[in-house]
Amino acid sequence: MRTNQIQIIKLLSQGKYQEVLEAISHREYDGDIPEGRLSEICGLAHYGLLNIPAAIHHLETANTMVPLSAVAQLSLASCYLNQRFQLSAETIYCHLMSRSEIHDSQTICTGVAEGLTRLDLHEEALEVCRRGLLQFPNSHRLNFLCGINLRQSGKSPHITLDYFLRAVRQNPESALYAIEYAKNCIEIDDTEDAAEILRRIDPASIECVAVLQRLRLVYEQLEDEVMMECCDDQLRAIYYQRQSKYS
Repeated sequence: MRTNQIQIIKLLSQGKYQEVLEAISHREYDGDIPEGRLSEICGLAHYGLLNIPAAIHHLETANTMVPLSAVAQLSLASCYLNQRFQLSAETIYCHLMSRSEIHDSQTICTGVAEGLTRLDLHEEALEVCRRGLLQFPNSHRLNFLCGINLRQSGKSPHITLDYFLRAVRQNPESALYAIEYAKNCIEIDDTEDAAEILRRIDPASIECVAVLQRLRLVYEQLEDEVMMECCDDQLRAIYYQRQSKYS
């Protein structure tokens, strides 16, 4: 069955990336879709499939033919960061930051703030976060990023605390948010609140090694040897699971 540009974009938004690539590859679409737009769509589909080199190729090709959409620019910047092309990524993020319309989209605004944070451009990231929070005050990610960048900028934990607390309240399922909030509580000598917020986290349910290591460090600060051992058990379980895949 043949499709058109609107349907291809719909498939893309639904995360059906392989279907998008197959439709374009076999020319299974109606209408005259500009070559530049086809390259952009292919790039976004490859990005969704985490095929970073192919995404870069198609997005860079598209950029020589048409102005990239904000979503495509954000995806290309993320690809550059993934490949450690930091200067190229910074150029795109700073360009997007200068565009006032990015603050009309929570996804774009958050993506730009994430990228600037990863590049350690804390003041720039804070500017995007603060402007974004005027539009999207209930965004857990923007609140979290604001807290992180304030901390990295050397601001008092009394200032960062509210941002982490809002992030936790808006997304109580996030272990990372709870961990960063607990770290903040420890910095202001509120170990009781730190321990309380961590009670909702089961180390055995965490699959990310980096998050588990952060959690263990917080429990070490709290001198909770039982929970430190729980974290160690899960880290060992992940290690053995990964090792078994290659044995």
